[in-house]
Amino acid sequence: MAKNNQRDPNLRAATVARVNQLVKGGLTKAGAFEKISAETGRAKDAVQMLYYRAIRASKAGSKAAAKPAVAKTAPKAAAPAAKPASRSRSRKPARPASRPQGAGATVDLPALLNGIAAAINNLLKHVEKTVEENKTLKEQAKRLHAITSLIRGR
Repeated sequence: MAKNNQRDPNLRAATVARVNQLVKGGLTKAGAFEKISAETGRAKDAVQMLYYRAIRASKAGSKAAAKPAVAKTAPKAAAPAAKPASRSRSRKPARPASRPQGAGATVDLPALLNGIAAAINNLLKHVEKTVEENKTLKEQAKRLHAITSLIRGR
């Protein structure tokens, strides 16, 4: 049976607008996808797919508008450089390089180590606090048990 490919042309734009509205309202994107899924009856993955395809299409549209001007000024030897454009059709969204790569990569190691040390200290404080709370709760449980024993006459 042939699949019906008729779609609402404004569905992607409406999905993007609704996700942006929910994100501004304090939800995460994942939370927004779930909420829209519940509102529309579509699967969460389908809502997410609509959103990211619309974003990709809008980025591709802006690149396509800029591409003819570059193609006119570029020499013919630069034709193989157009290959990265095919990556936009892959399933994985293109990500900008967030980390320096290569042999010349520099990392602020002291700042990184200070961040790790701060995280470990915060974790230790949390564990100590939890241990103290557990002791308090155990003492309260003993007192409550003693009170219930007195009330029941045991």
